[in-house]
Amino acid sequence: MRTWQSVCQATNLPRLRDENRRNGITVDDSVWAKIQAL
Repeated sequence: MRTWQSVCQATNLPRLRDENRRNGITVDDSVWAKIQAL
């Protein structure tokens, strides 16, 4: 299982947050979607 830190490093969180603001999706949901897609 990846640690939260390594997950954050593996994703472009600033861009993710911008997309989340527009889409109304939580960061956690987006991060988990990326993890599952790996």
